[in-house]
Amino acid sequence: MKEKMLNKKRNLKPGEIVSLRYDQAFKIMYGNNDHIEILTMLLSKILGIAYSDLEGKITLLPLNVNNKTVGEKKSERDVVVSLKHDNNYRIVLEVNVKNEFYESVINRNLYYSFNAARRLVEGETYDDMDVTFLVNFNTFFINKRKKVFDKYLLRNDEGDILTEKYKVLNINIAECYNLWYHNKYQGKFDANEEDLLLLSAAMMVDNENDFQKILDIVSMKPEIKELMEGVVSDMNKDDDFVGGYYNWKEENDLINQSIINEVKRKTLKDGIQQGIQQGIQQGIQQGIQENQKEIVLGMHEEGLSIETISKISKLSVDEINEIINSNKKS
Repeated sequence: MKEKMLNKKRNLKPGEIVSLRYDQAFKIMYGNNDHIEILTMLLSKILGIAYSDLEGKITLLPLNVNNKTVGEKKSERDVVVSLKHDNNYRIVLEVNVKNEFYESVINRNLYYSFNAARRLVEGETYDDMDVTFLVNFNTFFINKRKKVFDKYLLRNDEGDILTEKYKVLNINIAECYNLWYHNKYQGKFDANEEDLLLLSAAMMVDNENDFQKILDIVSMKPEIKELMEGVVSDMNKDDDFVGGYYNWKEENDLINQSIINEVKRKTLKDGIQQGIQQGIQQGIQQGIQENQKEIVLGMHEEGLSIETISKISKLSVDEINEIINSNKKS
């Protein structure tokens, strides 16, 4: 009975697509040897190396080998790349979506990345290592600095940099989407970063029209753009793929809703308490209004898109933007 109920829901609306922040969709797009050109283009933006200099130099490593030494960190969830350039690169790409796992996701990835770097072969120094990048496409900010592109280097316990050849790059794809949607990204990044921001924003969209709009702006070969559009079209015609997406989406919706409920409980309690302390109806009403404002800010802080907040709060996009912008000014 449960399977029949799920099957009824597994139909995309006309123009709707599964977003690339879904782990399997990301791997189909960027982890497939059949269209390695797409991954090459993405890496050229990440590394700031011309596409022509990377062609034919990328090797995708197996996705299905578990790393059992680092708890829940398993390489089958990543796109792992070996790249031969002026330096030898090893690059790990991962999508992190579940906001509730914020702390453990970050700590896990940093532990995995930096402890792997510290395990030198006897006689080696850090200068002997390949250049290694762990690139996380997150739906949240890593810390209060709130950088779209947040970079970390390998340091010792005293905070000294051990090597600049081992790096972690965290990209907030939800903020990339917001900057693109509100047209507030231009002139704030260099050419490669702007393209990377747009490609990251494209991971958040769930309709074909927006996906194509973003690709039209990115500097890339026309044939690669056609490849990306073709991959999206083909994957969204696959019933098994779409069914897997709905399972994933239901799980993430539950997690996001638990975060929203917690924000609501806390802010509603604070709002009512404020009203009781003031002892007048006006105070209660003000508390409720502040509660609504705090809910919106809380959801935005957790990386939910403006459109998602609008659906949940029943406020318009303009009202939500006004709350967010007024909070920035204050």
